[in-house]
This record gives sequence, structure tokens and C-alpha cells, in this order.
Amino acid sequence: MTFITNLLWFMFGGLFGAMIWCLAGQLMCMTAIGIPSGFQCFQIAGYAAWPFGRDVLYEGSHDQILQKIIWFLLCGWWLAFLFACAGIAFCCTLIGIPFGSQCFKIAGFAFHPLSV
Repeated sequence: MTFITNLLWFMFGGLFGAMIWCLAGQLMCMTAIGIPSGFQCFQIAGYAAWPFGRDVLYEGSHDQILQKIIWFLLCGWWLAFLFACAGIAFCCTLIGIPFGSQCFKIAGFAFHPLSV
């Protein structure tokens, strides 16, 4: 069942979501301080392409405050906004609620990608 839902997800937005995370990773890798965030974006892009049946573990790290601020100002806020809007659009239908919940989960990654 996860294969079917992942395939549907990939066709109806997963590829676009992964491309957005890769774009954010490329933007962050242009700065020296953003390289760790950029590499993390590429890992999240894989999750954004195939999210069903996968779990994410959060690691608490409070020592990268400057990096987190730069991430949020450059990429985090608009990634969260895009995925939250997609989640709201998916949740307008009964069939789209599982896809909407995945969008909200991915939008949460945009607030702290270094802890994922």
C-alpha cells in the first residue's frame, strides 16, 4: 500500500516538492555557512519525493543558531509557506487528507532542517 501512495504522491506533487528542496539546497550551498543546510536539503528532497512509510528522527542541536537564522531568512519561510498551502489544498478533499498531512510534515522540516 505504501508503494501505491508513494507513487500517487510522486505524480501529484512529490517530484515538484523534491525539486523545490533541491533548489533550496543549491541556493544554500552558494554560501560557505549554508553548506550543511544545503546538504540537509538534498536529504529532505528524497523524503519529499517518497514520504509514505518513512520516519524522521530529530536530533536536538542548539549550537547552530546563526546558521538556523540564515536558513530561515533565505529559504525556510517560503518552503514552509509553499508546503502549508499545498497541504491546505490537499485537505480540501477527503481522499487528499493523507497527502495534506505529509505536506504539513514536510513544511515542519522547513523550520529546522539541521535537526532532521
